[in-house]
Amino acid sequence: MAGLVLRLVLAGVLVVAAISKVSGGRRGQDALATFGLDSSRVRAAASGALVATELALAAGVAAGVDAFAWAAALLMLGLSGALVSAIASGSGGEPCGCFGAKSTVGWGAVARNVVLAAGFAAVPFLPAT
Repeated sequence: MAGLVLRLVLAGVLVVAAISKVSGGRRGQDALATFGLDSSRVRAAASGALVATELALAAGVAAGVDAFAWAAALLMLGLSGALVSAIASGSGGEPCGCFGAKSTVGWGAVARNVVLAAGFAAVPFLPAT
């Protein structure tokens, strides 16, 4: 039962992140400039791709497909790396768009993503029912 609950909670986090990005509109997309995406077209495409990826991963994780949990863990680690890089380049406190336009780059966001990565990585080891 714990595995199922964790899968659903983590899938819900991905859905909330995707919805937050969509509802943030242009401001959410503009936050991606923090990560060196200078073109508005590139930011829009990257945001759309990230939303689609989060929704696909959420569906797979909720359905109990372990490969999607592993992929989500890797995504969270990759996003953590992007946040650390942004912090190292002096962009701490800038918008990150992680959970919509109001999210900011910082160590708290890194910690959140690392915890999420650990949660996704744990899912395949827990009983699904």
